[in-house]
Amino acid sequence: NIRIILIGTSPCFILCYLWQALAHTSWQLLFERVLVGIVVGVESVAAPTYIGEASPTKIRGMLGAANQLAVTIGILLAYALGMAFRTSANSVDPNATSQTFCNWRDVSWIYLIPSGLLGLLVFFVPESPRWLAEHKGLEAAKKVLLRLHGTDENDPDVAVELKAYEVTVEAQKAKSGMTQKERFNDAMSGLRKYWIQVVIGVVLQICQQLSGINAVIFYQTTIFQAAGISNKET
Repeated sequence: NIRIILIGTSPCFILCYLWQALAHTSWQLLFERVLVGIVVGVESVAAPTYIGEASPTKIRGMLGAANQLAVTIGILLAYALGMAFRTSANSVDPNATSQTFCNWRDVSWIYLIPSGLLGLLVFFVPESPRWLAEHKGLEAAKKVLLRLHGTDENDPDVAVELKAYEVTVEAQKAKSGMTQKERFNDAMSGLRKYWIQVVIGVVLQICQQLSGINAVIFYQTTIFQAAGISNKET
């Protein structure tokens, strides 16, 4: 259940950033960063999955892209907060100035605000209509679809999606009696059928990683400094 995963992981952000704000040793910070990395990893899978299952077909691609855009905007805002809370951190380095470091404790306290909002608002997120169709029946899925679409029962788009859910449910029922070998062969058959889509998805992910964008984002301060841009200018 994707909704339960979202509800379960949301409070983890609050705990992680609270821990980060109150940490007093390096091992506490390292352990907290590992935990928040795990939570972000889970959310990075759960959120797009929920969007794909709950969003109307016509705007599903746009909402999926909006999720990734929101991630990059969040990274930008994190760096903006770092700039707003710069400090010397009482460094003994003679080259350190009031613009050298980020007051990460203050930033961590601020991170609690969006984390708290996420933890609260996620309770208002409806169940995935696809999950409802598979576990609660098509009528339950229909109610959520009508709510998400903001239309009545005569909406043809809702009828199309319900039909797709019905086909999916029937297919899963047919597979329930399969042996493990038959399930594997069926999965391979689907892979051969949609191999182009699979290849495109895999290649896009590989290209994203090989582009080095994650390293650039993480080390952009060092890159700017190596380019000769001083702390005051950044």
